[in-house]
Amino acid sequence: MHSVATILSLLVLVTSVRASLRSSSTYWHHYLPGENLIFNEEAYNDKSHVYARCPENDSSINRTCTITRADERIRRIDERNCTFDVTTYYDTLKPGQVKLLLLGADKAIVSSFIPTLSARRWQLSIVDFNTCSVYQANGVDKFEPVKFIVYKRSFYVIVKGSTKGMKCYHKPGSRNVRRCWIRFTDEGSQLGPRPWFRQLFDDENFILEPLQEDTEVLEDFLMIELFQQVDDKPVLAEALIQGWSKGRSEPVPEQRKRLLSRDTQHKTIRLRKYTVLDLYSRWRWSNPYERIAYSTHAGYIGICAKKEDMVLICSQYDDDGRLQFEHTFDVDPELVHFHEMAVMNLAAEKGGGMLLVMAGCKDRTCHNASNNEYRVARIGLDSDLLETVHTISKRACSRHKNRASGKLYEVGPGRYCFTQVCYEDFFVSSYKNKKQKRDRTVKLSRDCFTDSDLIPRKVVEYETVDWSKRIKNLFEIE
Repeated sequence: MHSVATILSLLVLVTSVRASLRSSSTYWHHYLPGENLIFNEEAYNDKSHVYARCPENDSSINRTCTITRADERIRRIDERNCTFDVTTYYDTLKPGQVKLLLLGADKAIVSSFIPTLSARRWQLSIVDFNTCSVYQANGVDKFEPVKFIVYKRSFYVIVKGSTKGMKCYHKPGSRNVRRCWIRFTDEGSQLGPRPWFRQLFDDENFILEPLQEDTEVLEDFLMIELFQQVDDKPVLAEALIQGWSKGRSEPVPEQRKRLLSRDTQHKTIRLRKYTVLDLYSRWRWSNPYERIAYSTHAGYIGICAKKEDMVLICSQYDDDGRLQFEHTFDVDPELVHFHEMAVMNLAAEKGGGMLLVMAGCKDRTCHNASNNEYRVARIGLDSDLLETVHTISKRACSRHKNRASGKLYEVGPGRYCFTQVCYEDFFVSSYKNKKQKRDRTVKLSRDCFTDSDLIPRKVVEYETVDWSKRIKNLFEIE
């Protein structure tokens, strides 16, 4: 008999502060040995998250897993449980082979990629939590999923062929590879594969985010590519707009018409290249994905990137790629262990700009649970300094065996929430021991605040820092 899940859903605490409504909620999901706890970066968004547990060692062909969707309502948590099957062909189900994504208000996507001795097999399912119906995608087992673009009632998967001679196949290590997409509805019907854009390298080191939040048509999206430079040079990230002119509900701006190719009507607008890992950062075992944050909210594209460990560049563009502003900030030296961050664009009627959340830890791995915090700063058109306008307590999360991340979002006019998560992750940083003791825990905390809570707390006045001593200390055991 498999281990019984121990689920602690704690703290729905609501207090009134300065006539504004502030709330905090914490969720803790933990399982004992014998079960794999499935959670990933795409498994949470806004006030919803999804997770699953699957038998770790099972001698059967199929594993039956339990999947849970949790939605935070007013003063209550709505949890719904269903099951799905994963075919493992008698192999052990390993961490990272199953990915979960939220789909609309009542569904989730389950993507399982199980390499076997004879093939690399992809399984795709859609779970409906209203009925526990499971829609299986057909004919996808010989494709390999690369990235997902998810809308409310449909989603696209960028795929590549796994067998020579089939559509979208290219040799390992190829350059200038053609990406293909397959479109799925929320009931599993599909269209494709169809050819899409070309990419210089055959890897998964890129981010995709739709620019249109209320459409089901594959239109334009933000793409951020990470480039690993050779000869110990910095790691770069290039931000660009990719998309199509076909299917748009409004005329294509002249800037984009110039970028349309004649045959496919595909367009590319290159925004900027950012340095996300400098030479010193590479010695700090940093994850480059933590060093760039982005938002496509409110009709803008907002990007903040760490040019150096303590230098931050923040840019904002409209959704046609026109630069609105760009600022370079020196980060407060107190945030020397400055890890994850998140940004969110503010609507024009709110004065524009964006909110930036920065995590500060007292030690390199954030193992020390005391006095760690997130600082919320507001960045405007004429910002010169990072001004802390709000603080949020940072929950304990040892980065030796976990991944810490956070997302910022708007829940109503002048009301915002920040979700911080801590979950087991074997694949982020090279210093992690893949044979380490399993943690099997997911922790989520949501903190909400309003415009009235955004009061200047600290305007940073910087002092000269001897970085040679700082860097030397990084190699000492803390």
